[in-house]
Amino acid sequence: MPTFNPTTLTLLREHSGLSQRALSTVPSLGLTASTLSKYESGVNHPSEDVLIKLANHFGVMPDFFTRSCDNFTDGLIFHRSHSALNASNRSKIEAEARLQAIDALDICRKHHIVTDVLPRNGRSPQEMAKALRQQWRIPAGPLSNVFAILETHNVLLIEFDFGTDLLDGFFLDSASSVICLVVNSNPALPPDRRRFSVLHELGHALLAKDMFPGKEAEDEANAFAAEFLAPAEDIKADLSGVKTMGHFLSLKSKWGMSIAALARRGRDLKLYSEATYRRICIFLSSKGLRKEEPSCGLHQEKAGLLPNLLAKEFQNQAEPWKKLFLSQETFRRRYSHIIDHKEDK
Repeated sequence: MPTFNPTTLTLLREHSGLSQRALSTVPSLGLTASTLSKYESGVNHPSEDVLIKLANHFGVMPDFFTRSCDNFTDGLIFHRSHSALNASNRSKIEAEARLQAIDALDICRKHHIVTDVLPRNGRSPQEMAKALRQQWRIPAGPLSNVFAILETHNVLLIEFDFGTDLLDGFFLDSASSVICLVVNSNPALPPDRRRFSVLHELGHALLAKDMFPGKEAEDEANAFAAEFLAPAEDIKADLSGVKTMGHFLSLKSKWGMSIAALARRGRDLKLYSEATYRRICIFLSSKGLRKEEPSCGLHQEKAGLLPNLLAKEFQNQAEPWKKLFLSQETFRRRYSHIIDHKEDK
């Protein structure tokens, strides 16, 4: 008989935004904070009656508490903006990502899906970006759809609205052979920022396995993202001729990068002096463009691999929520995009 997995209770509690003490005040459960702590640490296991009460409270089936969970380490420790979030919101976002990843990685294992990447082997971030573009046979020049390229090579993108624009995304580091990146679909985040951010997180996943969090890890992830998105040899000619804001706007449309990122790319490639780069940044700030730039015709890219995998998995299931040990309401809330996809067929 499957045994209770303490991690499932912790994830559900954190997803609800509750501390152990707050959950202990729920009258229908009748549990103390001490008892919950022992359940989550694995010291004690809930009885069948208690599991039914917990399942009803969290909108899952009792068997959900026996599910295996990948042992993710905290990819958010590398993120430059995670400190702006309070602990409760941070835990809630990460718990949602991990709950979706449990379902996604189970399906990936079932269908033998593996991310097509290569080991670092001492490469610099720029060399790693070049090697990956070569392995994936990406032609020189701008990328029309970053999300589609990553998903073609089985980089799994878990996409949902974090309810804040303080966090762009993060990666879920596990022993799985599938790289799992979590992407914020909050409408306040512009397309160019999301494109760069998802490559930044891929950089962390590929480069930061043995690194301590900090400026070096951030700089490496940024260098990887910049080289992958706009290879030095491909963009130098464009950037070296920039004289006006109109030129920057046309390059934004071409390369799918923010004006600020293009200016920084020019500085990093020694095409602009530090003084010139600062003048550009001051100009952008004076025009209010540091906060919001023109869209330049860019459109939001959407994750499609996971919705397609789930849609195929559920296509012949009359009650797919039971397969995931969820209540119907929880399933519809978490996977409404899958339901909509099926009903549109």
